[in-house]
Amino acid sequence: MTLSRQDNSPTTGRTNQRARTRAALVDAAVKLLRDGRPPSMPEAAERALVSVATAYRYFRTAEELWEDAALFSSTVIIDSDELEAAIEAAGDDVEARVEVVIRKLGWGFIDHELMTRQVMKASLDRWFAQQGSQGEPRPVRPGQRNKWNALALQPLRDKLEDHEVDSLIEALGFVLGVEAVLTLLDALQLSPEAAKERQLTTAMWILRGGLAGIARAETPKPARKSSRPRPA
Repeated sequence: MTLSRQDNSPTTGRTNQRARTRAALVDAAVKLLRDGRPPSMPEAAERALVSVATAYRYFRTAEELWEDAALFSSTVIIDSDELEAAIEAAGDDVEARVEVVIRKLGWGFIDHELMTRQVMKASLDRWFAQQGSQGEPRPVRPGQRNKWNALALQPLRDKLEDHEVDSLIEALGFVLGVEAVLTLLDALQLSPEAAKERQLTTAMWILRGGLAGIARAETPKPARKSSRPRPA
């Protein structure tokens, strides 16, 4: 294949190198958060194999780096290929498929509490920073829960209407993510193990209740008998 002049240009090479360096710094920060300790800019730079001065050229403050790291941390908490394979291995049993999502994704955020709280902080900081801004708002947090819940409920697509499956996907979203973890650990004051159990049972209640409600709505209602007397 013949490369175009643009592919070989110094500008393109520098752009690619900058993207790689930025990605390396974010990846280093994510891994430090995953290790369970608050990272520093020198630590991230050391792991990314760049100087601290270089790191500060990409991120004006350490908070900016932690923000980017936290917002995309779910890619480190879970192995996407492994999670997808585990869901598919559960066959067409939607309860088993949802349980895989809860155990691997939901419990992952409980196990990585420092990172989970950093995700929430970064999301709130980004939201507040955008208030009153005239520029294009950046996404507060890229969501993963709908993607995995949709895959878990895929076998229902042949049995239910799309809007019914979509409603179940959205309902299950309430028990995943950092918000659910903070509710379980802080608002409800549950231990991590009790939080995991409650997260799983709640997901099952939502799924079973939703399916039962859909079934009731689709069951034909018997015709009402008229109370008026028949003509003689």
